[in-house]
Amino acid sequence: MSGLLGHRGLLMQAAGGGGGGDPYWSNVSSLLHFDGADGSTTFTDQKGHVWTPSGNAQIDTAQSKFGGASGLFDGSGDYITAASHADFGFGTGDFTIEAFVRVPGTGSDMTLFDNRLAGAVGIAIYSSIASIGQQWGATTNTDVAATGTALTPNTWIHLAVARQGTTVRGFRDGALEFTYTDSRTYASSAGARYATSDAAGQPYNGHIDEARITKGIARYTSAFTPPTAPFPNS
Repeated sequence: MSGLLGHRGLLMQAAGGGGGGDPYWSNVSSLLHFDGADGSTTFTDQKGHVWTPSGNAQIDTAQSKFGGASGLFDGSGDYITAASHADFGFGTGDFTIEAFVRVPGTGSDMTLFDNRLAGAVGIAIYSSIASIGQQWGATTNTDVAATGTALTPNTWIHLAVARQGTTVRGFRDGALEFTYTDSRTYASSAGARYATSDAAGQPYNGHIDEARITKGIARYTSAFTPPTAPFPNS
């Protein structure tokens, strides 16, 4: 048993899952811990990108997965945006988008992440409460690509979407929930948003913590143990 646990620990360290250094730190495009003073509208990115808040998007110390704070978005025009950059344009390469989310028990369709701004070819991660029973999933520029299971309300959940070659996988708390094929060439440079869609629609209602984007690496290709500590800064 100890050997198995030791191997699992190595796997988590290799994926940069918290509790150690990140071997893919040079591939990290963005890392938001959502830490800070209650009510702050500063969203510090460990990779230096500037995230501009809209509406009442703010840091909230009432809820957190790690670090004592998280991002709060009230579902009424709250979101954060980063300007177009090569870090958010994945081209034909691998990528991983992940975060902890906490949603309420009621609401409407909402977007967690989107890099399809200004018509760029990309991906959005969403929760479709109204139309498909609070399931989460991924969508392309034209169609829903795949869906997972319903999100448990008022509970911190780790969501990850990773592309390896032309295979995209969606994981919830480390369990593989969907797979689809995506051979599209993404934009080489794109903007990015958390908590709303590219057209500032389907606003997110809830909290987000530990949001990380990795370009060029599919961190997760099979079931894994969810992060147990904040993502490392190096």
